[in-house]
Amino acid sequence: MEVPNKNYEAYTLSEADLFIRSWESEAISYIQHFLYWEKEEAQTLYHDACILVLDQLKKGRIESIAKGYLFKTCKNLGANTWRKAHRRKLSYEKYCKEERTLLEDAVANKYDIAIFEDEEEDFLLESKKALRAFSLLKSKCQEIINLKYVEGKSHQDIADDLGHLGSVNSAKTTLSRCLKYWKKILKDLS
Repeated sequence: MEVPNKNYEAYTLSEADLFIRSWESEAISYIQHFLYWEKEEAQTLYHDACILVLDQLKKGRIESIAKGYLFKTCKNLGANTWRKAHRRKLSYEKYCKEERTLLEDAVANKYDIAIFEDEEEDFLLESKKALRAFSLLKSKCQEIINLKYVEGKSHQDIADDLGHLGSVNSAKTTLSRCLKYWKKILKDLS
């Protein structure tokens, strides 16, 4: 899409809206697959990337917009957002550890009691990994695992509740595959 005279105002709102809409569903799928983001987060990221690209177009830094360039902008913006959130998380975890150490030392000095056990930290870390791996599963897998292990439904009830599963054996097989996939994701996160 060529920009006459490198001037964004030459685009009408409907023309800008047209190219943004034409790539949106493909870009959101790309973001979800590549960055493992939820759909709503991917939509927000895509729209933020569109704003950045349109701003670059308006300022004359680029002359046209290609789908590949927009997707690369999505990828870079998503990576930067993740890094910023990760830094905040590390900073918060450091703060929590410092506060925990201060509390533990104060209680140990005053009452000679150890209030925290190291096993708790390991358990919490493993629990967080398991939850993260679960969040990366497809929604159908999350649903069938939830029905079986949280709601305690039988394989027959699961097959009845989920129309895409035709039989009890199909429910068992699908559940088994989902659990194996969950374990694989969990192993990859470790």
